Amino acid sequence: MIRFLGISIIFLLLACSTGEITLTESGQKVGFLENPEELPQCKFQESIQTMVLLSAPNSYQQALNKLRNKAASMEATHVKLLRSVADEQTTTIHAMIYHCQSLEKSSSDDSSISRESWMIQTPTQ
Repeated sequence: MIRFLGISIIFLLLACSTGEITLTESGQKVGFLENPEELPQCKFQESIQTMVLLSAPNSYQQALNKLRNKAASMEATHVKLLRSVADEQTTTIHAMIYHCQSLEKSSSDDSSISRESWMIQTPTQ
């Protein structure tokens, strides 16, 4: 009985944990733009959002990796970050994705993205 209980607890803990979201090779190629509307070679594709659980280590970075991977899978070359929303359970990033022809990838190093440069919202109760 105790052995069964121990195994059950291990499975429960594994089910609740979230794995790290790594940036894919194609996700690494997705750059960031501040004003893609001013660039005629950039065509808007659609608005997207990604969400990760706050229990994930560094949930903001995980959500950003997930966003870039998703944009790459939709054949986007660049994203424009709109806002980040964090509540008690999740971190969500909202963005617009673009396909830009003949444009050098602007900073795809997400460490250069300042969270202060775009709105971070925390829902009020």
